[in-house]
Amino acid sequence: MRYMTIAGVLGMLATQAQAESKTYRTVLIPEKSVQACSGWGQTYTVDISNGVLTLGVNYARRLFSEPVTSDGKITTSYKDPSGGNLKFVGHGNGEYELSNPIAACNYRLVPTVGKPPWNS
Repeated sequence: MRYMTIAGVLGMLATQAQAESKTYRTVLIPEKSVQACSGWGQTYTVDISNGVLTLGVNYARRLFSEPVTSDGKITTSYKDPSGGNLKFVGHGNGEYELSNPIAACNYRLVPTVGKPPWNS
């Protein structure tokens, strides 16, 4: 019985260690944006749990959920509830980008806390 309890606690801790949730703000990438795009500044939540990335926003907690490869990279397209088609790219090192292929606007997701990974 004692070993079952310890195994249960260790299993729960392992699951919690795999879960990560961070809040990001979009920032325009001018060198990748063809047209004059807005600064936008939308806030997103990226949750990663058990190898699945879920992107959310305040008006839609789950825009999409997709498995992440072992190197952490992901590329997927989804329809935003506001009507646009967006492309999400995860570079595998905690860096994410959103783009609107039709308007040629590209945005970097910048963590709302901590040091941005591209400044290190």
